[in-house]
Amino acid sequence: MAFFTLLERKILGYSQLRKGPNKIRLIGFLQPFADAIKLFTKEIIFLKKSNLITFFLAPSGSLFFNLVLWRFFPFFSQPSYLKFRILMFVCISGIRVYFVILAGWTSNSKYALLGRIRSLAQIISYEVRIIFFIISFCLLVSSFSFIDLRKTKSILRMVLFPLFIPWIISILAETNRAPFDLPEGEAELVSGFNVEYGGGVFAFIFMAEYSNVLILRVITCLFFFSFFNLILFSLIIASRTLWIRATLPIIRYDQLIYIAWKCFLPVSISFLLYTILFLCLVTF
Repeated sequence: MAFFTLLERKILGYSQLRKGPNKIRLIGFLQPFADAIKLFTKEIIFLKKSNLITFFLAPSGSLFFNLVLWRFFPFFSQPSYLKFRILMFVCISGIRVYFVILAGWTSNSKYALLGRIRSLAQIISYEVRIIFFIISFCLLVSSFSFIDLRKTKSILRMVLFPLFIPWIISILAETNRAPFDLPEGEAELVSGFNVEYGGGVFAFIFMAEYSNVLILRVITCLFFFSFFNLILFSLIIASRTLWIRATLPIIRYDQLIYIAWKCFLPVSISFLLYTILFLCLVTF
């Protein structure tokens, strides 16, 4: 997670004809550690108008549940109580929405409130599409286990490969990455729902966001590519999403919601029906 931030700053730097972090050791290799030390040694400001308990609970809870998602990563062995990993993954990934709400609400700030409303609408809108996509994959393998999905033959993966572009756009919006980083619209929202956070508490929000970004990139490779090339394709997809951030401007919020409900919802439902039809034809 730390070195992914370094990769992001390097790609953004070279895309803007500059080098990015390169002063701390070789090619800025220790820059993430310097950033972490800076954040965790800064003073934590206690807001008088905030609800202090939930104000500090929201970032730590968000980080905790994002790290729990890695427990469902498909290793070669599978305990009996994790046969429904995909279902548990979807349920726990949806819990983080509540911590975004808490972070914006307990700050008692108008800017945080606007960022919270944007983030809530965006995450819910694209989470519906992602769930439809995941159901299509589960129907294809007739299982809710990542282990069974890992063993899926390449010919079956090709059936749903047209979902790759809508899936990439959906996870960009789900993780608030450019050009869909509207909940953190610095130009008009002053950093959005996390505007009142600083120091180590902000670092928890930062770590939770990038942890969610990485796990969804790994799941993407698991859905569409071979398990044996998982690390390679994860790095390629992660670098391409950073390339998108360096290339495309932020879209308008109404366009974001329009794409979610008018474009991707019919596409996701259509592919779900397409998967059911394909399975019926194969069965008979």
